[in-house]
Amino acid sequence: MRYSSRMYEKDWDRLINLRRYKVVELGDRSYNNTSAIEEAVEILQSKYDIPRGETPTKLVSGRRGREVKHKSKDTSIMLSKETVDYIKDFLAYKAYVQGDIGYTRMKFFEEVMNVLEEKYNLSK
Repeated sequence: MRYSSRMYEKDWDRLINLRRYKVVELGDRSYNNTSAIEEAVEILQSKYDIPRGETPTKLVSGRRGREVKHKSKDTSIMLSKETVDYIKDFLAYKAYVQGDIGYTRMKFFEEVMNVLEEKYNLSK
């Protein structure tokens, strides 16, 4: 299913660099944005014990601050329903279990890039 989101421009650049690394350096010519997000979600699933299938919750919409501190990039990615459901559960977990009510999809994608760069020993 198509998953539309916004990410920090710096994280978009990090994603492009990771894709280049996987395709050029490791020879994985089929690696794309979907592959990266799916791979990161697998890592996050092993890192966090998140209850699945909780009652859907609505997070605060819009930007968290009045100032635009970082440029952003809107994108859409084809993800499995299971991955989209995990992302929703992850966002709710961060906001309501860990108490970070300012946690956003943009912060999620920042965390995605952090775990992928850590896995492949790439610098930020």
